[in-house]
Amino acid sequence: MLRARPLFRSKIDAKTNGACFFLLAVALLLAAPAAQAQEVQVAFDEAGEVTVIDAELRERLGLFPEVEGFEEARLFRQGEGAYELVIRYAEGGRSLREQRALSAEEVEALRRRVRRARGAGGAPPDRRTRLEDGRYRFLAATTLLGATEGTLFAVA
Repeated sequence: MLRARPLFRSKIDAKTNGACFFLLAVALLLAAPAAQAQEVQVAFDEAGEVTVIDAELRERLGLFPEVEGFEEARLFRQGEGAYELVIRYAEGGRSLREQRALSAEEVEALRRRVRRARGAGGAPPDRRTRLEDGRYRFLAATTLLGATEGTLFAVA
């Protein structure tokens, strides 16, 4: 007859394993806020339409005149009130990045400038916004097609 072996050989092993489990749980809880402090890309305007400033939009807005070989700029939020502006530019046949730390006030001033230029007709919506216009119709059509096709196969 087979006998079930105890999970722990002694009380000391059970206490040690319990302490290890507790320490692991505490470490995971302490690491959770650090995992949430990741960079998140944010828009240059309140409407969320301008997420990337390309060379054409830069010329229209008159931004970053000091950067030669400008390719694009993106804005990232790093935490409460901390932002990072990443400017990609070309120099000597290479693509380089410049990172600038911005305060919340500097980001607000940049957003006001983008809003003023857009109000004057200076900036079209971001290309990605225009590409997503037909997304919902496409999803509805493929869902309907999948539901009817599945029903037809089940009947046949």
